[in-house]
Amino acid sequence: MKIPKRVKIAGHNIRIRHRKILKLHGDECYGLTWNAANLIELAEKTKQGRVPKSRKEETLLHEIIHTIADKYGLDMGEKIVKRLAGALYQTLRDNKLDFSD
Repeated sequence: MKIPKRVKIAGHNIRIRHRKILKLHGDECYGLTWNAANLIELAEKTKQGRVPKSRKEETLLHEIIHTIADKYGLDMGEKIVKRLAGALYQTLRDNKLDFSD
């Protein structure tokens, strides 16, 4: 999957920006969502090296779920979002599901 430059969620254009390294409260992370700015950021590297393509794709799905939860007022904690993103990513990828025409 080619990671797009933006996605549309609930009528909002959400920009996707790649950053060399991302940190939240001093800890490295793979992605961040800035709902007030309509922005998702994805890390290119961590201390362990370059972030693999599959991890970036799953992280994008994770951050999209956070954005959907925010825009639709869904109460989803980090554990639920992490599990849901992992399960959806695996299901979509393992079954080669592509909803585009």
